[in-house]
Amino acid sequence: MPTEQTQGAKWILYQSVEAFRHATALDYVDMAAVIAIAYVILAALARTRAGRMAWGVAFLLTLYWVASMVLPVVTWLMGMALVPGVVGLIILFQGELRTFLSHLGSLLVRRTTVTEDTCHRLIAACLRMSKDHTGALIAIERSTPLAEAMATGIFIDADISAELLRAIFVQNGPLHDGGVIVCNQRLTAAACQFPASTNPELDVTFGMRHRAAIGITESSDCLCLVVSEETGAVSLAMAGEIQYDLPRDELEAVLRDLVGEQPKRRALSIRREVSDD
Repeated sequence: MPTEQTQGAKWILYQSVEAFRHATALDYVDMAAVIAIAYVILAALARTRAGRMAWGVAFLLTLYWVASMVLPVVTWLMGMALVPGVVGLIILFQGELRTFLSHLGSLLVRRTTVTEDTCHRLIAACLRMSKDHTGALIAIERSTPLAEAMATGIFIDADISAELLRAIFVQNGPLHDGGVIVCNQRLTAAACQFPASTNPELDVTFGMRHRAAIGITESSDCLCLVVSEETGAVSLAMAGEIQYDLPRDELEAVLRDLVGEQPKRRALSIRREVSDD
């Protein structure tokens, strides 16, 4: 004799088959839109610690849907816990939610362009500081404003130059702690505090400077150049990931990607400036 659970499962299967049999083209468009939205959300969550929780939440929602068919008591209990659970998740993952909304908004906002000359100056400065092992942290604002990070530092609004950046990051200088922010082709602020990444999968050898570079790119779409004080390695952080110890040619490739040109003359001038320093 079939049980109530078996009958419920058959009913769910029957309804699913019937739904596909009578689906119209608009229904398929609707389903495709839902799948696309779910993919975007999961892709955004995958780069955060909430990514592991997403599967647990999806399982609970599926369980709630199935239970609503055949398990009225379980449905009632889960329904009572639904609102407090949602509020708790929002509180627990408010940082990840803010990051997700920031990335979503950046898709609708025109990114700040980075000129070839700005990239040339920044890369030349990083290569110079790499030679004498001067630690540096440089965030380049794009579509997501870095106003919160700017508020923690000292407003400068100066032209970008290798000499100024080296003076800022010189050991024991008044502004060497923290990072600088580049906005609209200007050196906007220095001694800014960037949020350090708490990603447990990061290399344990990364210090606070590299974790700060990764952290600022987790909460915005900015780029962040970082020079290691210990090794002189120049690295690039973007979207919560870091490319460590990039050689000179790869830094020049980053320049090409940003300005969309082949910077042959700039590459030669970068080599000349570094070798003459």
